[in-house]
Amino acid sequence: MVYFTSFARDGTPTASGEPPWRPYGTSREFLDIRDTSHASRGLMPGVFDLHEEVAVRRGAAGTQSRYVNIGLA
Repeated sequence: MVYFTSFARDGTPTASGEPPWRPYGTSREFLDIRDTSHASRGLMPGVFDLHEEVAVRRGAAGTQSRYVNIGLA
């Protein structure tokens, strides 16, 4: 909870004695907040693979713009 209150107060999520909460970026690391917080990787791996596959296929076929929410139907 300290991470969230410091973020609301200062705009920076920090907690004394806890690992730093770094911005999510190219390293794809995130802060796994549980009983013991720790930096981790692979947040929900594969969750967007099907969506990406359909978007690329439809874009290549010219049937839909790449930047449109396509759904899977």
